[in-house]
Amino acid sequence: MRTARLAGILLLGSCAVFDPELSSDQLAEMDRRSESYPEEIRKGYALYRRRCSECHSIAKSAAAQMPPDRWARVVRRMARKSGSGIAEEEIGPIAAFLEHHSRR
Repeated sequence: MRTARLAGILLLGSCAVFDPELSSDQLAEMDRRSESYPEEIRKGYALYRRRCSECHSIAKSAAAQMPPDRWARVVRRMARKSGSGIAEEEIGPIAAFLEHHSRR
């Protein structure tokens, strides 16, 4: 019982370290930067902000290190999760934003 409780505490603690929240200034900077993106990428960013933040902090996926061509697969996998709210037609735009963002 103690081991399970300790494991839960360590897991929660590790989430705080690896899943930081963006400050309002950092989020505002992301919003400002997105204004210079091509229209399709801006649409993907808006969907990303609305859909992905339901389960992840914006900082987590924005800071993820992944080859740009893997984002479509990741977003498709997330869309299959119960409650994700990501519609089939939203996968491409969200992945396009994340690919664009990961090349920065």
